[in-house]
Amino acid sequence: MRLHQQPGALAAAGLLHFGSWLLGAGEIWLILAALGHPASAAKCVIIESLSMVGRSAGFFVPGALGVQEVALVLAGKLVGLSVETAIVIAIFKRLGDGAVGVPGLLHWQ
Repeated sequence: MRLHQQPGALAAAGLLHFGSWLLGAGEIWLILAALGHPASAAKCVIIESLSMVGRSAGFFVPGALGVQEVALVLAGKLVGLSVETAIVIAIFKRLGDGAVGVPGLLHWQ
């Protein structure tokens, strides 16, 4: 109820979430550009959104291990990427997860 009483906070949370989603699409765009496969912003947004749908649907799998990768391969096929390119995107996204998660776990211990 308190969240509905503060529409500004809800809007700010929505904008932050949307911004992080666009950063993920930008990450895909950078990876594809570095691999020599330039893609449009629309393709990158499609890949990011479908991979996040897969990751959210696989919430019961710890860390969505394997689920995100399959979603990226399927989304990549949808927009015309090869399986190898989609796997490289998945590896870079997992490296980002590890770069944030591992130091956090070490600090926690």
